Amino acid sequence: MALSSLTIATWAIGGLEQSTTVNANSEVSVEGKVLELNPTKSGGSVILQLDSTPAAVFVSQNSGAQEIMSKVKIGDRIRVKGKQTDYQGSKEIAVNSAKDVEVIGASG
Repeated sequence: MALSSLTIATWAIGGLEQSTTVNANSEVSVEGKVLELNPTKSGGSVILQLDSTPAAVFVSQNSGAQEIMSKVKIGDRIRVKGKQTDYQGSKEIAVNSAKDVEVIGASG
């Protein structure tokens, strides 16, 4: 348990490229400022990019993408919990539910 917590903390602070011990499907938690908030081309899902991690945050339609689009704005500071996954060779954080995305500082 302590090792997995340490791994998550290292990943959240150091960035994905510096931590090779975080496995796919590991639970992670990150905080950061929203730089981008884009609906997917196929529609229904949303991808967020934060200033604190190179990993994209993916929220599927079934996981509450519409709710995220209505409550999160570019410039907001958010806390995200999800599973680290690989998508087409890139790191991604897949959110399970809209409640796993918390606005902790509004952009104003």
